[in-house]
Amino acid sequence: MDQRQLCTPYEEEHTLASDVMDEDTTLPVGSTLDLMTEGQDGDGEVHATAPELSGGMRPRPYQLEMFDESMKRNIVVTYVWFLAPTVALCQQQHAVICSQLSAFNVLFLSGADHVERWGKQSTWDAALKNVRVVVSTHQVLYDALMHGFVRLKQLALLIFDEAHNCVELHPGNRIMQDFYHPLLRKEGKDCVPHILGMSASPVVNSKPCGLQTIEKNLNSLCRTPRIHRDQLLQHVDTPQIQKLEYLSPAELHVQALDSLKAVYQGLDISEDPYVRSLHVQSTDQSRKELAKVLLKRKTYCRDQIKDLYTKAGHIHEEFGAWATNYFIAHCIDRLRSRSDMGIIADWDDEAKRYLSDTLGRVQVAQVNADSLSDMGEVSPKLQCFVDLLVEESGPHFAGLVFVEQRAAAAVLSHLLSVHPRTKRLFECATFVGASTSSYRKTAKISDLIEPREQKTTLDDFRGGKKNLVIATSVLEEGIDISACHLVICFNGPSTLKSFVQRRGRARAKRSKFVLMVGGKGRNNSVARWQELEEIMKEMYLDDERKLEETGRESVVEEGDRRFLVESTGALLTLESAVGHLFHFCNRLTRAQYVDLRPAFSITEDPVTRLVRATVTLPSSVGSSVGRVAGGEWHTERMAKKDAAFEMYVALYKAGLVNDNLLPQPRDNEEELVETDRRPSIKSVPEQFNPWIPLARKWSETCDLHISTIEVTDGENNDKLQMELILPLRLPPVPEFSLHWSKDAYVRVSIGPPVRVVSPSAGERHAMRRMTWIILRSVFQSRMKSNEMDFPALFMPCGETNYVDYWADVQEATDVFAGHPFGHDYGLVQDRTRSYKAHIFKEWTIEAPPLTDIRSKAEEGGSSGGLFARVTPVTKRRDFLHAINVSGKSSTDASNDTPKSSKSELLPAGDCVINNLPFVYSRFALFIPSILHRIEVALVADELRKTIVAPVDIQDLNLVITAISASSAREGASYQRLEFLGDSILKLCTSVQLLAKHPDWHEGYLSSRKDLTISNSRLAQATDKTGLHKFILTKPFTGLKWNPLYVSDLLKEQEGGDARRNMSTKVSADVIEALIGASFVDGGFEKAIRCLECFLPEIRWQSHQHSNHLLYEAAKLDVPMPPHFVDLERLIGYNFTKKGLLVEAMTHPSFEANSYSTSYQRLEFLGDSVLDHIVVSRLFGHRGELPELQMHLARTALVNADFLAFLCIELAIEIDINVIEKDERTNGFREVGKKVPKQVWKFMKHHCSDITRAQEACLQRHARLRDEIWHALTSENPYPWAKLRHLEANKFFSDITESIVGAIYVDSHGDFSACERMVERLGVISYLDRILDDSSGGGGRTARLLHPKEWLGQLADQDKVKYIVRLEAEEDSEEKDPLDTRPRKRRHICKVLVKDEEVAVVGGGTSREEVETRAAEVAAKVLLERRGKNGD
Repeated sequence: MDQRQLCTPYEEEHTLASDVMDEDTTLPVGSTLDLMTEGQDGDGEVHATAPELSGGMRPRPYQLEMFDESMKRNIVVTYVWFLAPTVALCQQQHAVICSQLSAFNVLFLSGADHVERWGKQSTWDAALKNVRVVVSTHQVLYDALMHGFVRLKQLALLIFDEAHNCVELHPGNRIMQDFYHPLLRKEGKDCVPHILGMSASPVVNSKPCGLQTIEKNLNSLCRTPRIHRDQLLQHVDTPQIQKLEYLSPAELHVQALDSLKAVYQGLDISEDPYVRSLHVQSTDQSRKELAKVLLKRKTYCRDQIKDLYTKAGHIHEEFGAWATNYFIAHCIDRLRSRSDMGIIADWDDEAKRYLSDTLGRVQVAQVNADSLSDMGEVSPKLQCFVDLLVEESGPHFAGLVFVEQRAAAAVLSHLLSVHPRTKRLFECATFVGASTSSYRKTAKISDLIEPREQKTTLDDFRGGKKNLVIATSVLEEGIDISACHLVICFNGPSTLKSFVQRRGRARAKRSKFVLMVGGKGRNNSVARWQELEEIMKEMYLDDERKLEETGRESVVEEGDRRFLVESTGALLTLESAVGHLFHFCNRLTRAQYVDLRPAFSITEDPVTRLVRATVTLPSSVGSSVGRVAGGEWHTERMAKKDAAFEMYVALYKAGLVNDNLLPQPRDNEEELVETDRRPSIKSVPEQFNPWIPLARKWSETCDLHISTIEVTDGENNDKLQMELILPLRLPPVPEFSLHWSKDAYVRVSIGPPVRVVSPSAGERHAMRRMTWIILRSVFQSRMKSNEMDFPALFMPCGETNYVDYWADVQEATDVFAGHPFGHDYGLVQDRTRSYKAHIFKEWTIEAPPLTDIRSKAEEGGSSGGLFARVTPVTKRRDFLHAINVSGKSSTDASNDTPKSSKSELLPAGDCVINNLPFVYSRFALFIPSILHRIEVALVADELRKTIVAPVDIQDLNLVITAISASSAREGASYQRLEFLGDSILKLCTSVQLLAKHPDWHEGYLSSRKDLTISNSRLAQATDKTGLHKFILTKPFTGLKWNPLYVSDLLKEQEGGDARRNMSTKVSADVIEALIGASFVDGGFEKAIRCLECFLPEIRWQSHQHSNHLLYEAAKLDVPMPPHFVDLERLIGYNFTKKGLLVEAMTHPSFEANSYSTSYQRLEFLGDSVLDHIVVSRLFGHRGELPELQMHLARTALVNADFLAFLCIELAIEIDINVIEKDERTNGFREVGKKVPKQVWKFMKHHCSDITRAQEACLQRHARLRDEIWHALTSENPYPWAKLRHLEANKFFSDITESIVGAIYVDSHGDFSACERMVERLGVISYLDRILDDSSGGGGRTARLLHPKEWLGQLADQDKVKYIVRLEAEEDSEEKDPLDTRPRKRRHICKVLVKDEEVAVVGGGTSREEVETRAAEVAAKVLLERRGKNGD
């Protein structure tokens, strides 16, 4: 053997076979186990370093002996994986290991961690990272090995606690047989982990050969200490074994038991709820199941009553009449209380009612559950038991009683608590195993003990709060409990293992182990157990007995088929295939009236008598792998396993299960892992500053690009043209308006560069000086003195000779003298008020009222002479946003008030006037707003040239809109484009998934689509691409605007540490808006390119190619039923591939055949196509509807209730001939008639419940139809409540969407063909009505609001609360007395607004329906109150 060093952290309490086999012997080993060498010395022995201990635990000599033995070979005593049979034992062992190995990471895995849902290798890798010891049940490791998440090669040591369990189909044995032994044969013993098995009783049954079975399974030898046996005996206290004999009970009848027996034997199988449901279904599968049930007479309800009767008989035999009456009465009472309280969620209403009514016929005697006074009502066995307990009781008593059944533990514990001789001596508790499962319906009437009620039992027993525990066999193995003085087997042990394990619980000094023996067992003796025990010990001590090595070429057992996934090591066997297949089907999309279980059919060869099974999956899976047959076998059981094996292999090959053999899709693309829950707000980089790279351009280039800015007065169309000078080519800037005042505005257009110049240094200086002059006229206080290196320069067009003149000022009196009637004056500055600037209006020399003069008289000067009438220059810097009624813009805190803009008179002698004409000073006021628009264009252009460069978006305005959040107030926000892009993303993803994965069922498709289009994924894409820095979120205010300087910009660092907070939804919305912008700019081709930019992990293909793949994947040879010709006429489309129409009308309940597939895939596609048709029409409406109105309209048009109503309405008249009696001739004649045939009648299904649901819905439709149509065609609000009250089943809306999807595939993605079907359905006509009404403002929006949203708006800040309760309908007089079906329950909803009851509505068929109607009523009440109050 190769030399190697193995260091494994290991510390635990161990059980081993010893000469006194009833002791759980402690074998502590130090925190590090070093195998210095595994080489052999001359005598052939393997040497290993003895354990070095840390802490206070020290190994005993006999434990070191067993450690040495374990190092020689795999012995049933020797990253580590510790396996225990129960979760409770795992928890105990984990706690001990953690306490002794605090320096190491120890991991405990159980169902509480939802390990069954760890479907990705990355999840397992993360959980096991840096872990040195794992503790779990056998099943957890077996499942991890089965799916390839853990490799056996990774384990250095595999520890089996209670190793005697590793037999037959126990998961511990499956680990060895399916993984350890095949790996050992294939690659040798160096590639498998060491095995350490621990058990006090390696033989489970009474056969000595069982020892060899366990040794063979674990590839180990069983050993017990030989050299240090005296040391072992020093630490083992052998209990005194005592036999307690009792008399057999007399045959006494108990009325309750006899009545229960009569009820059970009188059960009518035809009245069983399950049998009745099978009769109703009337499908081939249900008929087969019904025949099976009637033959075996085995149903869930029948088994419940049988179980109760059997348990009651056992209670009667063990404890007597009082206990029997108590047990039956208590179980029935609990059933009734559970039914009323709805605790048994797994039982349907029919089963609850049937069991309650049936057991209600049991005649139960009245018993006082809190008192036991008649000693004659207890059995002789119980009397002997009580005598023993009373005799052994004492102040430090600790006892353990083993019973056979859970029910017996509950009854015995209660009985001792009320028995007059024991109730003051003992504090009783129970400890039983859990019998419930989250995967199947297993709640039993007879279960009187809830697992959650015994969480503290063992701690209470160890702490002395309880001194007597009544337990089932769950406490036999491994659980660390205090040493007991008395252990009683109320029911004798059934195996040697039970005998040894139970005896091992009596570990206190001078303890007793009592076996109760009576009746037929009185002559039996414990001698047979002790004799078998001696045989076992001899085998342990036999050094000559050698382990038989299993060769590589071992005999293959019958039915030992294996399918191994090499990449992961995941393994499929015949034993696991059926469970895997049921798990796969359980993960399919659930639908009403659909049985998701795989269906097995058996055929027999008449000659060989061998049987073959065929398994059929639900039609939602698809016809390619919908049905598979297995090989021939002698038994149906093995035939089913083989068929399930073949089916699961087929599912793997089709990519429907992944490489870990889990029901998750497998493809060649990079796996889309679920992103973490996104925070609502995230810190992101500050917005990209385009002026920094522009500033660098001033030093990098000599060429300057000159564009023309034209400012047009909106009132008189006066134009001002200015030149914009930049060191780069300016991208197109959309025309925009500036708001000079409440009533006046100007339009600004910036044209493309008209020329490129290379000016001299002097010319550049002149440009900068002209810009400086213009800015200084209004921003002098904000400018640096004598600095002119502005990044953007402005020059008047063609007027460069006035630079020096415009830089100066003149006395106002001189200006008047020279140009008294001029209109191009510059700003007027008042020397007496720090040269405050004003706008000149007119001259006046008349003496004005003193109140109009800001004269020198106030400052000691003269008030006479020449005056200038002026208005102050506005303090506003934001002209991009309109001024509200108060005279202020919401973004500018320094706006003028109406009072501040009032004209005043200034003495001409106190003023000077700028030579720069006012038109340029006003332009200077506009410069901050103009530069902001340029900045936005530069940001959008940078995005267009970088992240979305492959899209090649031509219209920059689309990009600007897409990156503008509503908070930025850029005139148009991304919301409309986001609304469109969301639909495009949904459609492209749906089409791509369907095209690339023709075998994926709707569940996989929906899951992958949701993952692809989720806001979390899009927000993550924003992070990866750096899109954050291009998103505009902050509004322009101009409040703190200062001129920019190239020198300052060059000092700034692009993409520095500055951060800002941004909603993650905003970042996701911007991607959808960019997708919408790409679609508007270039259709699906550019939309796909945009998707490639942000979701590159998905290999997107062209939309046209995906449509082609969808068409090619559709089958040509599918026969279409002849009457489907009428269906084609009804929908107005003739299919090329008729199978698409058949598929679109096939309900998932339809039993699959070689060509049938349910409509779910086409419905998945049609949902996206219909959504896109509606969204496109809303988005393209000439009035540019606001996003809210578009959202409300879409919700109203594509919701399932509305589509179902239209589906019920859609019909065609067909000609039929009927034979009528001819009264004239007294003969018969053929008469032609036209009858309507609705589209839903063409739907194929195999469920009678669907037929009844259709009929019931038609009745409701007949009552509500006129009201709904009136609401849809009048000015009434949208009929949300009435549509919900219709309660149309989902399949009505499903087939409308599946038909749209089928037309889309057959027409190669022709939206016009799909739109014609949608128009025929009635969606387009109502959409057009909404669009026609959109000109009416918000009225139509209000009418489209869902009642809950409407009520929320009316309630404003007040809290709205819905309280819904259920009440049963009163039985009608015509009700059949034999009808045992539960009464229908109606919902009643109370609406509270600000804790005040506003409305109460009853008669609801569902919670959603009654809440909708109640909200509508409450909204009308609030609206009426508001009208009365004059609000």
